[in-house]
Amino acid sequence: TQQQFRQLTDPTYTVVNSYFQPSGPLLITKEGDVLKNVEYKLFNKRGHKPQGDAIYHQGSLFIKDIDNEKLFVFDLRSQTDKQFNNLKLISGFCSSFVIVYHFMLYVDESEALFILDLHQNQPRKLTDNCRRVINFANKILFESYVKNDFARNWFFVFGELDKNGELTELSRVFGETLSPICWYNNFGTHKIRTSNKLINLFTGQISEEADEDKRLLQHFHPIHGATFFPEFCDQLTKPYLDYLLYQTKDDEYIQQLAQQDGYPTNKKSMLVRYQLGIRRSSFKDTYQPYQKVFTKNVQLELASKQIQNVLDKTVANTHICFVVDVYE
Repeated sequence: TQQQFRQLTDPTYTVVNSYFQPSGPLLITKEGDVLKNVEYKLFNKRGHKPQGDAIYHQGSLFIKDIDNEKLFVFDLRSQTDKQFNNLKLISGFCSSFVIVYHFMLYVDESEALFILDLHQNQPRKLTDNCRRVINFANKILFESYVKNDFARNWFFVFGELDKNGELTELSRVFGETLSPICWYNNFGTHKIRTSNKLINLFTGQISEEADEDKRLLQHFHPIHGATFFPEFCDQLTKPYLDYLLYQTKDDEYIQQLAQQDGYPTNKKSMLVRYQLGIRRSSFKDTYQPYQKVFTKNVQLELASKQIQNVLDKTVANTHICFVVDVYE
């Protein structure tokens, strides 16, 4: 309901995917101050001012520094930071990198879109002439353009990234997102420049009607974070949480936090239920073949007993007939 949203008076970035932090979702100011959680106070002293949303991934915060447009990673365990692969991203406030599963998609300073396997640290170019990449869970939207003699013709590519890092294009639409609203993640909803129509990143659908709301202020959603589109958050909460829960499966940092005193009960119960679901599924996958063999053996045994009962009755009837014949 609308009552759960509060307005943010100053432009604020979100640490995307940070809901399962003890005080998540975390917000980060343009001065680099992480809000709502004192354990990140050392991060504030690093002097990094973000250019776009930061991203949480397996115990680390990834942030694009506005001064040099390089990507930094801050380790929450050791409270240390370093440059990430000496990677320089495209200039400007538009979202220039996302992390989905264990893959990073980023736009470098030459406007090329790459995908990087964080486990193997191997980048692969996807396309040129890209200005922005954004995601919602495993859905990807990137803006690209074709140059002609007079201007750039902009278009969106909407796709889905699978767990193996393969990006499947689902649709392509002419247009570009509206600045400055879409400098932020906004968690599943964006606005198209000129038409003012809204695009749903989870479904890829574009609204039939134009959105006339000026959307001058962000709102805080207790699961997503800062957004200019609070009225669409609730319908997108389940797929977002489903994705985040999947990500916690291999996240030792979150699993350790969940065991500590004071960790929010509602978040812990979600994590516990999800882990139990994984174990049940694993148990079923492991023992289902044996269950089939056991069931087959039981069926054969029952069939054998039925046959034996028929034979026993047949023998008994034959014996009765034989006795009667002898008596006669």
